[in-house]
Amino acid sequence: MSSDGPVAAALYAFAKEIRRKADPGRTRPATQRNGEFRQQNLEQLAAQAEGLAANPRKATYQGFERILKQAEDLGAPAERDIVIAVASAFMQRPYVPERRFHSSNEAKSPERG
Repeated sequence: MSSDGPVAAALYAFAKEIRRKADPGRTRPATQRNGEFRQQNLEQLAAQAEGLAANPRKATYQGFERILKQAEDLGAPAERDIVIAVASAFMQRPYVPERRFHSSNEAKSPERG
């Protein structure tokens, strides 16, 4: 598994957790309209998390944290184990500055000679 694989797996688990908490049968909001609003927003947050998981090389912890905060604000905090798994996956991923990554690819380019 690449170094981005654990990040993707943890983000997919996070998205699944948000989607599970979006289930209207799990909570009883004050009105049906509030429940629909909450469900739609949680579904959108789950889709955003899946978007991060689909491109884990570009995913950032800050992006995850933003989604996490919004889910918490909607009364759907993620399980502690999932948050720890996402944080651990990001911490274990080697850091390569994007600028350095591009310059090393350019140096290997056959056009540069």
